[in-house]
Amino acid sequence: MAGDLAAAEAILRRGYEDVSAFSDTHSEANVAWRLALVLCGLGRDSEAEPFVRVAADSAPGLWVDIWWRVIQAGIEARRGDGDAARRLS
Repeated sequence: MAGDLAAAEAILRRGYEDVSAFSDTHSEANVAWRLALVLCGLGRDSEAEPFVRVAADSAPGLWVDIWWRVIQAGIEARRGDGDAARRLS
């Protein structure tokens, strides 16, 4: 991401399409949470949520489980739902 969220979005979207085409759920979940993080950084929470759900639904490991929760907690906090943000955190 290195300071260029627009470039990161383009790269991650292509990567997401590629791993989805191969039905690689582990990689798909990892790319999904990263793409969600970038979209949130760009202020596009509603676009990020479907990717958060992909990561949450597959949750192939500890780090994916942590990151989708962190991202969703941020979205909930920005919506003003502190209770949901705390539960996710």
